[in-house]
Amino acid sequence: MYTTLLTEIDDVRSLSHAWRKLQPTTPMLTPQWLLSWWETYRGSGANCNRKQLFFLAVYTDQGQLVGIAPWYQEKSPFSGKTLSFLGTGTVCSDHLSIICEPRQEAAVVNALANWLTGRGALQWDAIRLEGIDAKDPAIGMLVDHFRENGLNADVRESIGCWQLELPSTWEEYLQSISKNHRKRCRRWEREFIQTGRSQVYTATNKEELALGFQILQRLHNQRRQSLGERGIFESDQFKEFHESALPRLLDHNQLRLSWLEIDRKPAACEYQLLGNDSIHAYQSGVAPEFLDVGAGNLSVLISIKTGIESGLRLFDFMRGDEAYKAKWGATRRSMNNVLIRQNNMTGTIRHAMARTNYHSKQWIKNLATSLAVGSEA
Repeated sequence: MYTTLLTEIDDVRSLSHAWRKLQPTTPMLTPQWLLSWWETYRGSGANCNRKQLFFLAVYTDQGQLVGIAPWYQEKSPFSGKTLSFLGTGTVCSDHLSIICEPRQEAAVVNALANWLTGRGALQWDAIRLEGIDAKDPAIGMLVDHFRENGLNADVRESIGCWQLELPSTWEEYLQSISKNHRKRCRRWEREFIQTGRSQVYTATNKEELALGFQILQRLHNQRRQSLGERGIFESDQFKEFHESALPRLLDHNQLRLSWLEIDRKPAACEYQLLGNDSIHAYQSGVAPEFLDVGAGNLSVLISIKTGIESGLRLFDFMRGDEAYKAKWGATRRSMNNVLIRQNNMTGTIRHAMARTNYHSKQWIKNLATSLAVGSEA
Protein backbone atom coordinates (compact mmCIF):
# COMPACT_ATOMS: atom_id res chain seq x y z
CA MET A 1 0.00 0.00 0.00
CA TYR A 2 1.03 3.62 -0.46
CA THR A 3 -0.18 6.97 0.85
CA THR A 4 -0.75 10.15 -1.17
CA LEU A 5 -1.22 13.68 0.18
CA LEU A 6 -3.86 15.83 -1.56
CA THR A 7 -3.93 19.56 -0.87
CA GLU A 8 -6.17 20.82 -3.70
CA ILE A 9 -9.95 20.73 -3.45
CA ASP A 10 -10.44 19.61 -7.07
CA ASP A 11 -8.21 16.58 -6.48
CA VAL A 12 -10.25 15.65 -3.42
CA ARG A 13 -13.56 16.16 -5.24
CA SER A 14 -12.37 13.79 -7.96
CA LEU A 15 -12.25 11.04 -5.31
CA SER A 16 -15.86 11.54 -4.21
CA HIS A 17 -17.23 8.44 -5.94
CA ALA A 18 -14.48 6.15 -4.66
CA TRP A 19 -14.80 7.81 -1.23
CA ARG A 20 -18.51 6.95 -1.04
CA LYS A 21 -17.78 3.35 -2.05
CA LEU A 22 -15.82 2.99 1.18
CA GLN A 23 -19.22 3.32 2.90
CA PRO A 24 -18.41 5.81 5.68
CA THR A 25 -20.06 4.79 8.93
CA THR A 26 -21.87 8.13 9.36
CA PRO A 27 -23.10 10.88 6.98
CA MET A 28 -20.67 13.19 8.81
CA LEU A 29 -17.79 11.34 7.12
CA THR A 30 -19.12 11.73 3.57
CA PRO A 31 -18.01 14.18 0.85
CA GLN A 32 -21.41 15.89 1.16
CA TRP A 33 -20.69 16.92 4.74
CA LEU A 34 -16.92 17.35 4.90
CA LEU A 35 -16.37 19.16 1.61
CA SER A 36 -19.22 21.55 2.44
CA TRP A 37 -17.41 22.23 5.72
CA TRP A 38 -14.12 22.97 3.97
CA GLU A 39 -15.77 25.28 1.46
CA THR A 40 -17.35 27.25 4.32
CA TYR A 41 -14.78 27.19 7.10
CA ARG A 42 -11.50 27.50 5.26
CA GLY A 43 -11.76 31.25 5.77
CA SER A 44 -10.81 34.16 3.56
CA GLY A 45 -8.03 36.70 3.24
CA ALA A 46 -5.09 36.19 5.56
CA ASN A 47 -6.89 33.41 7.45
CA CYS A 48 -7.18 31.41 4.23
CA ASN A 49 -3.39 31.06 4.09
CA ARG A 50 -3.32 29.52 7.56
CA LYS A 51 -5.37 26.51 6.49
CA GLN A 52 -4.83 24.00 3.73
CA LEU A 53 -6.26 20.61 2.92
CA PHE A 54 -4.21 17.74 4.27
CA PHE A 55 -6.17 14.87 2.78
CA LEU A 56 -4.34 11.54 3.00
CA ALA A 57 -5.49 8.81 0.61
CA VAL A 58 -4.29 5.21 0.95
CA TYR A 59 -4.17 2.94 -2.10
CA THR A 60 -3.37 -0.68 -2.79
CA ASP A 61 -0.43 -1.38 -5.07
CA GLN A 62 -3.03 -1.87 -7.82
CA GLY A 63 -4.31 1.70 -7.33
CA GLN A 64 -7.57 0.99 -5.46
CA LEU A 65 -8.56 3.54 -2.81
CA VAL A 66 -8.89 1.71 0.54
CA GLY A 67 -8.52 4.43 3.14
CA ILE A 68 -8.83 8.15 3.82
CA ALA A 69 -7.74 10.51 6.58
CA PRO A 70 -9.92 13.58 5.80
CA TRP A 71 -7.78 16.20 7.53
CA TYR A 72 -6.68 19.79 7.11
CA GLN A 73 -3.58 21.59 8.33
CA GLU A 74 -3.65 24.85 10.27
CA LYS A 75 -0.53 26.92 10.87
CA SER A 76 0.06 29.32 13.74
CA PRO A 77 3.15 30.84 15.39
CA PHE A 78 1.98 29.45 18.73
CA SER A 79 1.27 25.81 17.94
CA GLY A 80 3.01 25.26 14.61
CA LYS A 81 1.37 22.98 12.04
CA THR A 82 -1.65 21.15 13.46
CA LEU A 83 -3.67 18.48 11.66
CA SER A 84 -7.39 18.11 12.45
CA PHE A 85 -10.43 16.44 10.94
CA LEU A 86 -12.51 18.36 8.44
CA GLY A 87 -15.81 19.03 10.21
CA THR A 88 -14.17 19.97 13.51
CA GLY A 89 -15.35 22.92 15.63
CA THR A 90 -18.74 24.56 16.02
CA VAL A 91 -20.33 22.25 13.43
CA CYS A 92 -19.89 19.50 16.06
CA SER A 93 -19.41 16.52 13.76
CA ASP A 94 -19.58 13.26 15.73
CA HIS A 95 -17.89 9.89 15.18
CA LEU A 96 -15.10 11.35 13.06
CA SER A 97 -12.60 8.71 12.07
CA ILE A 98 -10.23 7.35 9.47
CA ILE A 99 -12.38 5.92 6.68
CA CYS A 100 -11.34 2.40 5.70
CA GLU A 101 -12.36 -0.41 3.41
CA PRO A 102 -13.94 -3.08 5.64
CA ARG A 103 -11.34 -5.45 7.12
CA GLN A 104 -8.52 -3.21 5.92
CA GLU A 105 -8.31 -1.01 9.04
CA ALA A 106 -4.98 -2.31 10.29
CA ALA A 107 -3.28 -2.06 6.89
CA VAL A 108 -4.66 1.44 6.23
CA VAL A 109 -3.64 2.76 9.65
CA ASN A 110 -0.18 1.25 9.27
CA ALA A 111 0.27 2.94 5.89
CA LEU A 112 -0.89 6.30 7.27
CA ALA A 113 1.27 6.08 10.38
CA ASN A 114 4.36 5.11 8.38
CA TRP A 115 3.84 8.10 6.09
CA LEU A 116 3.26 10.50 8.99
CA THR A 117 6.40 9.35 10.81
CA GLY A 118 8.42 9.02 7.61
CA ARG A 119 8.08 11.12 4.45
CA GLY A 120 5.46 13.38 5.97
CA ALA A 121 7.05 13.86 9.39
CA LEU A 122 8.19 17.44 8.72
CA GLN A 123 4.71 18.54 7.60
CA TRP A 124 3.08 18.50 11.04
CA ASP A 125 3.82 19.33 14.65
CA ALA A 126 0.62 18.03 16.21
CA ILE A 127 -2.52 16.06 15.38
CA ARG A 128 -5.65 17.16 17.24
CA LEU A 129 -8.71 14.93 16.87
CA GLU A 130 -12.11 15.73 18.42
CA GLY A 131 -15.43 13.89 18.57
CA ILE A 132 -13.83 10.44 18.47
CA ASP A 133 -15.58 7.30 19.69
CA ALA A 134 -13.58 5.97 22.64
CA LYS A 135 -13.65 2.47 21.12
CA ASP A 136 -12.86 3.54 17.55
CA PRO A 137 -10.48 0.80 16.34
CA ALA A 138 -8.70 2.85 13.67
CA ILE A 139 -7.92 5.78 15.98
CA GLY A 140 -6.88 3.35 18.71
CA MET A 141 -4.40 1.67 16.37
CA LEU A 142 -3.08 5.05 15.22
CA VAL A 143 -2.47 6.18 18.83
CA ASP A 144 -0.73 2.86 19.62
CA HIS A 145 1.51 3.20 16.56
CA PHE A 146 2.63 6.71 17.56
CA ARG A 147 3.29 5.68 21.14
CA GLU A 148 5.34 2.70 19.99
CA ASN A 149 7.42 5.14 17.94
CA GLY A 150 8.12 7.38 20.92
CA LEU A 151 5.58 10.13 20.20
CA ASN A 152 3.34 11.56 22.88
CA ALA A 153 -0.37 10.84 22.53
CA ASP A 154 -2.72 12.42 25.05
CA VAL A 155 -6.23 10.90 25.14
CA ARG A 156 -8.89 12.65 27.22
CA GLU A 157 -12.55 11.78 27.65
CA SER A 158 -14.96 14.36 26.28
CA ILE A 159 -18.70 14.73 26.75
CA GLY A 160 -20.71 11.63 25.97
CA CYS A 161 -22.72 10.60 22.95
CA TRP A 162 -26.11 9.00 23.67
CA GLN A 163 -27.52 6.22 21.53
CA LEU A 164 -30.68 4.12 21.51
CA GLU A 165 -30.73 0.65 19.98
CA LEU A 166 -34.04 0.35 18.19
CA PRO A 167 -36.16 -2.80 18.53
CA SER A 168 -38.21 -4.23 15.69
CA THR A 169 -41.58 -2.85 16.83
CA TRP A 170 -42.95 0.28 18.49
CA GLU A 171 -44.71 -1.74 21.19
CA GLU A 172 -41.45 -3.49 22.05
CA TYR A 173 -39.80 -0.09 22.41
CA LEU A 174 -42.56 1.19 24.71
CA GLN A 175 -42.07 -1.82 26.96
CA SER A 176 -38.36 -1.00 27.26
CA ILE A 177 -38.81 2.46 28.82
CA SER A 178 -40.06 3.42 32.27
CA LYS A 179 -43.72 2.97 33.14
CA ASN A 180 -44.25 6.70 33.66
CA HIS A 181 -42.64 7.67 30.37
CA ARG A 182 -44.56 4.91 28.58
CA LYS A 183 -47.81 6.42 29.89
CA ARG A 184 -46.77 9.86 28.66
CA CYS A 185 -45.97 8.48 25.20
CA ARG A 186 -49.35 6.78 24.95
CA ARG A 187 -51.06 10.01 26.05
CA TRP A 188 -49.22 12.08 23.43
CA GLU A 189 -50.22 9.55 20.79
CA ARG A 190 -53.88 9.71 21.83
CA GLU A 191 -54.09 13.49 22.16
CA PHE A 192 -52.18 14.52 19.05
CA ILE A 193 -51.54 11.71 16.57
CA GLN A 194 -54.79 9.76 16.82
CA THR A 195 -56.95 12.89 16.92
CA GLY A 196 -55.24 14.42 13.89
CA ARG A 197 -54.21 17.55 15.83
CA SER A 198 -50.62 16.95 14.75
CA GLN A 199 -49.19 16.54 11.28
CA VAL A 200 -45.60 15.86 10.21
CA TYR A 201 -44.13 17.16 6.95
CA THR A 202 -40.81 15.94 5.57
CA ALA A 203 -38.76 17.72 2.90
CA THR A 204 -38.46 15.67 -0.30
CA ASN A 205 -37.30 18.36 -2.76
CA LYS A 206 -35.35 21.61 -2.72
CA GLU A 207 -38.42 23.82 -2.32
CA GLU A 208 -39.63 21.88 0.72
CA LEU A 209 -36.08 21.80 2.02
CA ALA A 210 -35.84 25.59 1.89
CA LEU A 211 -39.15 25.91 3.75
CA GLY A 212 -38.15 23.37 6.38
CA PHE A 213 -34.78 25.03 6.93
CA GLN A 214 -36.50 28.37 7.51
CA ILE A 215 -38.81 26.78 10.07
CA LEU A 216 -35.88 25.07 11.79
CA GLN A 217 -33.92 28.30 12.11
CA ARG A 218 -36.89 30.25 13.39
CA LEU A 219 -37.97 27.71 16.00
CA HIS A 220 -34.43 26.96 17.15
CA ASN A 221 -33.56 30.63 17.59
CA GLN A 222 -36.88 31.37 19.32
CA ARG A 223 -36.30 28.56 21.80
CA ARG A 224 -32.75 29.62 22.58
CA GLN A 225 -33.77 33.27 22.95
CA SER A 226 -36.53 32.25 25.38
CA LEU A 227 -33.72 30.80 27.52
CA GLY A 228 -31.69 33.99 27.24
CA GLU A 229 -29.19 32.36 24.86
CA ARG A 230 -27.99 32.95 21.32
CA GLY A 231 -29.25 30.54 18.66
CA ILE A 232 -26.54 28.77 16.70
CA PHE A 233 -28.19 29.72 13.39
CA GLU A 234 -27.53 33.36 14.18
CA SER A 235 -23.98 32.59 13.02
CA ASP A 236 -23.80 33.41 9.29
CA GLN A 237 -20.99 30.91 8.76
CA PHE A 238 -22.86 28.07 10.49
CA LYS A 239 -25.95 28.85 8.43
CA GLU A 240 -23.92 28.99 5.21
CA PHE A 241 -22.44 25.56 5.89
CA HIS A 242 -25.84 23.95 6.24
CA GLU A 243 -27.24 25.74 3.20
CA SER A 244 -24.44 24.03 1.27
CA ALA A 245 -24.64 20.60 2.91
CA LEU A 246 -28.41 20.09 3.10
CA PRO A 247 -29.17 19.77 -0.65
CA ARG A 248 -26.20 17.42 -1.08
CA LEU A 249 -27.35 15.22 1.77
CA LEU A 250 -30.91 15.18 0.41
CA ASP A 251 -29.64 14.12 -3.03
CA HIS A 252 -27.95 11.10 -1.42
CA ASN A 253 -30.89 10.13 0.82
CA GLN A 254 -28.93 11.04 3.94
CA LEU A 255 -31.25 13.71 5.32
CA ARG A 256 -34.54 13.82 7.16
CA LEU A 257 -35.64 17.42 7.70
CA SER A 258 -39.18 17.39 9.07
CA TRP A 259 -41.45 19.71 10.96
CA LEU A 260 -44.36 19.04 13.26
CA GLU A 261 -47.51 21.13 13.12
CA ILE A 262 -50.01 21.22 15.97
CA ASP A 263 -53.35 22.76 15.16
CA ARG A 264 -51.83 23.80 11.80
CA LYS A 265 -49.00 25.81 13.38
CA PRO A 266 -45.29 24.86 13.24
CA ALA A 267 -44.50 23.52 16.72
CA ALA A 268 -41.20 21.64 16.35
CA CYS A 269 -38.61 20.79 13.71
CA GLU A 270 -36.02 18.02 13.41
CA TYR A 271 -32.79 18.03 11.39
CA GLN A 272 -31.58 14.45 11.22
CA LEU A 273 -28.88 12.65 9.27
CA LEU A 274 -29.52 9.16 7.90
CA GLY A 275 -26.94 6.38 7.81
CA ASN A 276 -27.44 2.94 6.31
CA ASP A 277 -29.15 1.68 9.48
CA SER A 278 -29.10 4.71 11.77
CA ILE A 279 -30.64 8.10 12.34
CA HIS A 280 -28.63 10.93 13.91
CA ALA A 281 -30.53 13.73 15.67
CA TYR A 282 -28.29 16.62 14.69
CA GLN A 283 -30.36 19.69 15.50
CA SER A 284 -33.89 20.72 16.41
CA GLY A 285 -36.16 23.59 17.31
CA VAL A 286 -39.37 23.94 19.25
CA ALA A 287 -41.78 26.86 19.45
CA PRO A 288 -41.90 28.23 23.02
CA GLU A 289 -45.69 28.57 22.79
CA PHE A 290 -46.00 24.77 22.40
CA LEU A 291 -43.67 23.74 25.20
CA ASP A 292 -46.51 23.28 27.68
CA VAL A 293 -48.21 20.67 25.50
CA GLY A 294 -44.94 18.74 25.04
CA ALA A 295 -44.25 19.54 21.37
CA GLY A 296 -40.55 18.74 21.74
CA ASN A 297 -41.31 15.37 23.30
CA LEU A 298 -43.92 14.58 20.67
CA SER A 299 -41.40 15.39 17.96
CA VAL A 300 -38.83 13.01 19.48
CA LEU A 301 -41.50 10.31 19.87
CA ILE A 302 -42.43 10.57 16.19
CA SER A 303 -38.77 10.47 15.16
CA ILE A 304 -38.08 7.29 17.13
CA LYS A 305 -41.27 5.65 15.91
CA THR A 306 -40.43 6.57 12.30
CA GLY A 307 -36.96 5.08 12.72
CA ILE A 308 -38.40 1.80 14.01
CA GLU A 309 -40.98 1.63 11.21
CA SER A 310 -38.21 2.30 8.66
CA GLY A 311 -36.24 -0.71 9.92
CA LEU A 312 -33.34 1.31 11.36
CA ARG A 313 -31.34 -0.20 14.22
CA LEU A 314 -29.91 2.87 15.93
CA PHE A 315 -31.18 6.28 17.05
CA ASP A 316 -28.21 8.55 17.83
CA PHE A 317 -28.95 11.56 20.06
CA MET A 318 -25.31 12.62 19.48
CA ARG A 319 -23.02 14.50 21.85
CA GLY A 320 -24.31 16.21 24.95
CA ASP A 321 -25.06 14.75 28.39
CA GLU A 322 -28.58 16.15 28.72
CA ALA A 323 -30.75 14.15 31.14
CA TYR A 324 -33.71 13.79 28.76
CA LYS A 325 -31.80 11.34 26.52
CA ALA A 326 -31.75 8.63 29.19
CA LYS A 327 -35.51 9.10 29.61
CA TRP A 328 -35.96 7.89 26.03
CA GLY A 329 -33.87 4.79 26.73
CA ALA A 330 -30.55 5.96 25.28
CA THR A 331 -27.26 4.92 26.88
CA ARG A 332 -24.05 6.91 27.08
CA ARG A 333 -21.17 6.17 24.72
CA SER A 334 -17.78 7.57 25.71
CA MET A 335 -16.11 10.05 23.36
CA ASN A 336 -12.49 11.17 23.34
CA ASN A 337 -10.32 14.05 22.24
CA VAL A 338 -6.84 13.05 21.10
CA LEU A 339 -3.71 15.22 20.96
CA ILE A 340 -0.55 13.79 19.38
CA ARG A 341 2.65 15.82 19.13
CA GLN A 342 6.04 15.36 17.57
CA ASN A 343 8.77 14.31 19.96
CA ASN A 344 11.22 17.10 19.17
CA MET A 345 12.31 20.27 20.95
CA THR A 346 9.97 22.59 19.01
CA GLY A 347 7.02 20.26 19.34
CA THR A 348 7.63 19.71 23.04
CA ILE A 349 7.76 23.43 23.86
CA ARG A 350 4.85 24.45 21.65
CA HIS A 351 2.50 21.63 22.48
CA ALA A 352 3.12 21.37 26.19
CA MET A 353 1.75 24.93 26.19
CA ALA A 354 -0.95 24.18 23.61
CA ARG A 355 -2.18 21.08 25.46
CA THR A 356 -2.54 23.04 28.71
CA ASN A 357 -4.46 25.77 26.92
CA TYR A 358 -6.55 23.24 25.03
CA HIS A 359 -7.73 21.30 28.05
CA SER A 360 -8.27 24.35 30.25
CA LYS A 361 -10.83 25.54 27.70
CA GLN A 362 -12.43 22.15 27.14
CA TRP A 363 -15.30 22.72 29.56
CA ILE A 364 -16.31 25.78 27.52
CA LYS A 365 -16.31 23.72 24.31
CA ASN A 366 -18.32 20.99 26.01
CA LEU A 367 -20.94 23.51 27.10
CA ALA A 368 -21.14 25.00 23.61
CA THR A 369 -21.55 21.54 22.09
CA SER A 370 -24.35 20.68 24.49
CA LEU A 371 -26.22 23.82 23.50
CA ALA A 372 -25.62 23.46 19.77
CA VAL A 373 -26.31 19.77 19.17
CA GLY A 374 -29.17 17.48 19.96
CA SER A 375 -32.92 17.52 20.17
CA GLU A 376 -34.72 19.96 22.41
CA ALA A 377 -37.30 18.02 24.35
